[in-house]
Amino acid sequence: MNFIIPYYEDERMIYTQKYLVNQGYHEVFDKSKADFAVFSPACDKESFAPYENKTVFYGAGDYDKKHKNFFDYNKREDFKYKNALLTNEGAIAIYKENSDKAILGANILITGFGAIGKALCSTLKNMGAKVTVCARSSINQAQAETIADKIIDFSSINCSKYDVIFNTVSAVYFTKKEIDTFKNDTIYIELASFPGGIDKHYAKSKNINIIVASKLPSRYSKETAGYLIGEAIDKMIKEGKV
Repeated sequence: MNFIIPYYEDERMIYTQKYLVNQGYHEVFDKSKADFAVFSPACDKESFAPYENKTVFYGAGDYDKKHKNFFDYNKREDFKYKNALLTNEGAIAIYKENSDKAILGANILITGFGAIGKALCSTLKNMGAKVTVCARSSINQAQAETIADKIIDFSSINCSKYDVIFNTVSAVYFTKKEIDTFKNDTIYIELASFPGGIDKHYAKSKNINIIVASKLPSRYSKETAGYLIGEAIDKMIKEGKV
């Protein structure tokens, strides 16, 4: 079976290509000879346009709702779980690059308890941090209770004791009220997609250290991240997507 990767700007695609070739697929450079096309999560609909009549594997957006031949590997639970572990590693690396404090003994707030929040909470606890989780749903709160030191909801955020905040929720919960409780040296690490979780304009006026940490798997684990994309595509093909 032949595949084409139209864009290699995202270095993860180098390793996705290697994975697929190792699984017996053949790379071609003429789209007319390709059975399917592979795109990185960074690609958009303009990139897909020439391939709308092909089977397309991609990693962001709801294009699969309009095109039955489009398949989003980022919606697979197994891929999301493994990719969250890579994001977790990158998030901790970001913290270490921007703080002289150890994780051991640090007071940390994680907002959101999806795949990334769960991975972060478990890792940080194992490293000796004091972890508070802010979660919305009752099931996430119940799950967090088995790992975190403390559980709060979004109506009671007070940041006066936290050394670092990892936000994973794409909704602005950190407004003036919450930002005014930040310590002077609190680090806010934004892991969520746009619009993020904080009023950036007000936070900057208060000199809050905001670090927008996007695309961490491609920044810190591009080889493994690329292999995970290839693995997900291979599974989808074997499930009959092509």
